[in-house]
Amino acid sequence: MTQDAPDRASVPDDVPSGALATAGFYGRLLVAWIAMGFKVPEVAIKEAIDV
Repeated sequence: MTQDAPDRASVPDDVPSGALATAGFYGRLLVAWIAMGFKVPEVAIKEAIDV
């Protein structure tokens, strides 16, 4: 997705670069989540991130 890219013109034309996620993407994401058994993996952060 290149909607938030500062300069969308710098993306080559031969690379798929849609501005928004498609329904097919969300469909594949849902199928993968179903295959995982609707589990949400834990994310361990070892140290604090200073922003």
